[in-house]
Amino acid sequence: MMINKNSMRIAKFSFMNALKSKGFIIYNILILTVIIIAANFTTVRDVFKRYDMFKGKIYEVEIFDENNYLKEPLKEALNVDYVGKIEEISTNIEYDKEDLKKEKIIIKVLKKENKIHIEVVSKEAADGKIYSLISVVAKNVRNDAIETKYGISKEDIEEYNSEVLVEKRILDTDSIIDTDYFMVKTVMIMIIYGLIIFGTSTVASQIGNEKTSKSAEYIFTSVTAKEYLNGKVLGANLKTIANMALMILYFIIGMLINSLIMKWFNMTPNVTPVGETEEMVTMMLGFDIKTIKYILLSFGYILLTSTFLSYIQAGMTAKVKSINEMDNSLSMTFTIIIVAYMVGMATSEMNNIFTKIISNIPVFSMFVMPTNYLNGVATIWSIFLSLIILVISIFIAMHIISKKFKQDILDLGPRKEEKRDESKEILDEELKKIKKNEMSRFITSISISMLLLILVQVLSGFVLMFFMNKITVIMNTLILSVVFILSFLVATFSLKGFLNVSNSKREKRESNKKANILKWVMMSLPVMYVSSWLVELLIDKIDINPTLLENALFFDRTWIGMILFFIQIAILPAIFEEILFRKVMLNGSKKYGTWFAIVFTSIMFGLIHMNIPQAINAIIIGILFAYLTIKTGTIIPAMVLHLINNGTQALLILSEGRRMFSLVEWGYIGITIIGAIILLFNLFKNRKQFKMESKVKTDIRLNSIFKNYYMMIFIIVVLVMFCL
Repeated sequence: MMINKNSMRIAKFSFMNALKSKGFIIYNILILTVIIIAANFTTVRDVFKRYDMFKGKIYEVEIFDENNYLKEPLKEALNVDYVGKIEEISTNIEYDKEDLKKEKIIIKVLKKENKIHIEVVSKEAADGKIYSLISVVAKNVRNDAIETKYGISKEDIEEYNSEVLVEKRILDTDSIIDTDYFMVKTVMIMIIYGLIIFGTSTVASQIGNEKTSKSAEYIFTSVTAKEYLNGKVLGANLKTIANMALMILYFIIGMLINSLIMKWFNMTPNVTPVGETEEMVTMMLGFDIKTIKYILLSFGYILLTSTFLSYIQAGMTAKVKSINEMDNSLSMTFTIIIVAYMVGMATSEMNNIFTKIISNIPVFSMFVMPTNYLNGVATIWSIFLSLIILVISIFIAMHIISKKFKQDILDLGPRKEEKRDESKEILDEELKKIKKNEMSRFITSISISMLLLILVQVLSGFVLMFFMNKITVIMNTLILSVVFILSFLVATFSLKGFLNVSNSKREKRESNKKANILKWVMMSLPVMYVSSWLVELLIDKIDINPTLLENALFFDRTWIGMILFFIQIAILPAIFEEILFRKVMLNGSKKYGTWFAIVFTSIMFGLIHMNIPQAINAIIIGILFAYLTIKTGTIIPAMVLHLINNGTQALLILSEGRRMFSLVEWGYIGITIIGAIILLFNLFKNRKQFKMESKVKTDIRLNSIFKNYYMMIFIIVVLVMFCL
């Protein structure tokens, strides 16, 4: 689609604006709430049941049965915890609502026209379980009576009354297809509709606003119409992808909260150990593999269809001349989606030549093809064909719409001779808006990069579950190292792109000299040692679990295994964590003040460890690392100290617990003492060299951190992980 640098710049601007829109955030809050409730409903219900919480009313039951037809079976069946007292009455009394208490239920067993008739009288509707119990008792007594009178066995009676099972085995392609997974399809249709509407409305609102405000005139002075069009569509697609990723993240939050509830109430998962990985995944997630594939296939169709409709919507919006006309263009797109949904759902229950044609038409295929796959009708080749048609349709739509796009959006003609002053005013206005939202963009960028880091690690871990029983410990260490690198690369490049951090700018300082860097490293060693020692004392005092490093890491005891373990624990974090936090994030934060950048990035560095002991220590040494990076103008001191900190702990673990007599520990203490001497000498010699200047270049509003939706999601994940 010819996505170049200009298109990416427009896409990024559109994407960040879309993420901050109130409609998008409200929609995500609703989805988050629904997913958390759905993921925890069964567990919370079991907790209430275990502790008799919200048991409900305790009923008093009176039974009138002058023929003793159901009296004894009813007494036995109603001996449950929500029925307190059961009495017999000998008189058939007619009650009105003033005579009965809310908790009282009268069961009358009467005989009308030689048939047993049961009346359940109550002031208000009783618990549905009461009616079910009475119905079961009546059915059992009736069956006993039939058995006695006609000599028919209970088994024959139950077989006669049972439902006939109809198993559908599809052998003919023209037959009715299976209608299983109704709930999954219904929920997925809602998600499809929501994502498509948000994607296309984003394109319409942004193009419409820029057209009516005439800011598009200025934009077209630096980019071509095709670049502008592709940028807007790509921005909408990034928003759709972000929504998909957030939904996966919400599901992870739901599972984490579920684990937390089980931990608090000492509950065990209702999962039977099974041998097959697919069965284990099904038990954990509540979905079978076929359903997961259906959801992933639906996401693929959503993304491609959203792209196609975004081009269509962009073309229609470019032609409008007022806000009302823009609303009409949106209504036309919504109508197309609704018609496609109605036709798709009407034809998805049949499999004939008409359905096969419909399933390959763009937009219609989004509703029909995944459903056909779920029902076992669609083959891999039919899916591939519909996707090819959809991709070709996207390129055709882009080509046709881009031809007259600039002319339509600028509405060339009478306004050709307008003054250039207007463009300058528009530019100034746009720059004011950008400056006003700068802090919000910054926090959103940080939050999204952190969420991406978590998401990549969790999803990679989920994929690894399929292979865990087939790989060695060494291979497991290698794979985890690759996952670590991948997650930090994704977070680093996304944050770098959002914050526009450049590699070309390097501070030229005297402090960049190797001898000076070594001096700062040595002076920092005692600070790092003392802070780690104090954190360890604090952890012991408040009785927090020991660090993850000491009780949850496993490695192969061979030389190769131990080397890989050291690389995983010491070398990789020292490189990739420092690049993300002390290079990209710190540089992007410095415009809000040096000390803000130091403290903020250190807090984020601590939170990403998702373990209270590690987080406390990481925040403290993170401040030290950030301070050193700014003072020296390079991340090398932070990398070296990070390597020493993690490497020392890793080597102590590799020495199999001989900590007090370990050469590693004594060596660490030795160089720390030397560093302390150098630190004291420099404090007496030149205290000014430690001073840090903080110049705030941009206004900062701390409340915007806690008002940011994506930061709140990140904090929720971290808090849940802290509690686990």
